[in-house]
Amino acid sequence: MNDPSDRDKGWSVEIAVPWRALQEFAHRPVPPRDGDQWRVNFSRVEWQHEVKEGKYQIVPETREDNWVWSPQGIVDMHRPERWGYVQFSTSAPGTARFRPDPTLRGRNALLEIYHRQKGFHQKHQRWAPSLEQLELDRAILTGLPIGLSGPPRLKTTDDGFRAIVEIPLAGNGTQEWSIRHDSRIRRSSPDDELADTIEGILSQQARAWNSGDIDRFMEHYWKSDGLTFSSGGRTTRGCETTKENYKQRYPTRERMGTLSFGSIEVTSLGDSAALVLGRWHLERESMPVGGNFSLVFRHIGGAWVIVHDHTSQEKTAAAE
Repeated sequence: MNDPSDRDKGWSVEIAVPWRALQEFAHRPVPPRDGDQWRVNFSRVEWQHEVKEGKYQIVPETREDNWVWSPQGIVDMHRPERWGYVQFSTSAPGTARFRPDPTLRGRNALLEIYHRQKGFHQKHQRWAPSLEQLELDRAILTGLPIGLSGPPRLKTTDDGFRAIVEIPLAGNGTQEWSIRHDSRIRRSSPDDELADTIEGILSQQARAWNSGDIDRFMEHYWKSDGLTFSSGGRTTRGCETTKENYKQRYPTRERMGTLSFGSIEVTSLGDSAALVLGRWHLERESMPVGGNFSLVFRHIGGAWVIVHDHTSQEKTAAAE
């Protein structure tokens, strides 16, 4: 390898990825079922090179060539929405028929809105309140020329946005799909508004924590002796006790680090309760830590508050 004195005839690479490594973030059955479709791409970066003093060296001031399995349409492999489709099958090779994605046109429109919003936010430090400010192609603004049921809709908050499109399907059916400020794209559900509310609360908590204000972080917990907090095999009861435990465990800003939440899933449990699953991470110099959490929210006194918090740490972080 990498010996310019010989003449290579070819090379190959084989990679095996355990299904268990993909299971947590797949949000679908793993291993895949017959007929399931995943988005996949592979990339190879090749540089123009020359031989100097018996070694390969990149030619200065030249750009790389990017080889991909399926066309991206843009030089950016970090856009999985541009990856190709792989359809899994248990049928004999060559006998299964590929099923085109009927929602693709709507998903593409949503992702165009997302990238325009991202650029707008970088420039103005806020989200555009209307689609017209994003300088979108007229076909996306009206929806009809690209096969949508009508124009996309946009909802914005201080913390983010949600864009929604309606996609006509075969027959007379339609589906609504949405995309958010974190690029999460999915079929719309009745829980979307609730999810936006809950995630707004979690964003407020993260900002309070990252400013060193545990009191403000606790504002969204139920101020009651009925609050429960479970971690490390123990359950704490009461809001004040939970707050004092936080302050004892995180007495300094270095210890608190920078908090972030991710992989959030919100499920309604009726008109006045919700289950929230997600991951948490503290970035800090001494020892970054993180893990999973599950929260039970209830709508009490006109506000959504946490009535139960179960937080766990990754095994690699157990030394904290």
